[in-house]
Amino acid sequence: QEKTIVISGKQSIFLPFSLKFPGNAPPGSQVAAILIGTQPLSGKNQELKSAGFISSILSVRVSGEKWIRGGIKSFIPENVFYQEPKIKFLLNFENTGNINLNPSGKIKIFNYRGKEKGNISLSAEALSVLPQKSREFIFNWEGETSEIGMGKYKAIAALTFGNPIQNTTKETYF
Repeated sequence: QEKTIVISGKQSIFLPFSLKFPGNAPPGSQVAAILIGTQPLSGKNQELKSAGFISSILSVRVSGEKWIRGGIKSFIPENVFYQEPKIKFLLNFENTGNINLNPSGKIKIFNYRGKEKGNISLSAEALSVLPQKSREFIFNWEGETSEIGMGKYKAIAALTFGNPIQNTTKETYF
């Protein structure tokens, strides 16, 4: 139930709240938000306009069978050709399960001879993907200028996620 409460300037209130999910809510992660702003939501669709809002996102897990499914949907460099070791990678992770996933892992970069030239650590705290959504992440690698050479380079993204742990990998070339 949506409710608008007006608070005058220099005033504070205690605002208890509760979340009620319909009986047919699917098991898994559900998301709700509490919005505090300078103007009420407007229109039939309750759209956020340009008024400033502070939000608190609530993530709740509805009991039932959980599905931990996901993987790397795409992993590509921003460009195919580089003249210096400043590479931007675009990684899209897709969550096809019903709970939030926080993948973590590494991107390893190898030269044309198979020698590892660098890596990027991917932290689970920074990577969160909601159920039935995909999310693109951008990672930058900057190696030593003297390290880049001619030839085809390979990058491998290896991620783990979920409990029990699942693995997903994808490679790309530049």
